[in-house]
Amino acid sequence: MNRVLIVVLAVLPVVVSCSATPPPEPYDESEIHGAIDETASQEIQDKQDALIRLFDLIGNRGVPFDDFDIYETDLGFSEAEKDFYKITDSEQAMVLDRWDWNGKTDGLDFPVKMTMLVELPEKDVPREITRIYQISVSGGFYTIARKE
Repeated sequence: MNRVLIVVLAVLPVVVSCSATPPPEPYDESEIHGAIDETASQEIQDKQDALIRLFDLIGNRGVPFDDFDIYETDLGFSEAEKDFYKITDSEQAMVLDRWDWNGKTDGLDFPVKMTMLVELPEKDVPREITRIYQISVSGGFYTIARKE
């Protein structure tokens, strides 16, 4: 009887661990936005950082466009909120879900692809759009504008 009890007790933790739900994957911030290109010049890296911080305000923190200067005192964004979220003439997004670089930077130009969520009655629908942002620096202040 003792041998059976010992075998059951020895096997029980293995059975329990096999049936347990695996822990969730750790949060990977790189899946939400582009990363700084460590091979680029320091000037380009600083500008990439400025764009990452701007999109963090919009997508991750949900800060109203009028309040950006409260959270990031060295960033300026020239695009109005309604224009930023505009997908087409008839479609307006509600959320910046994720973004990534869309090729290499070319001087002032920083190409990005963004996934925005458009709220429809039945569900939110992702829409991928591409844009080019230009970043200029004056006295340590980064001005970000969409290239037309």
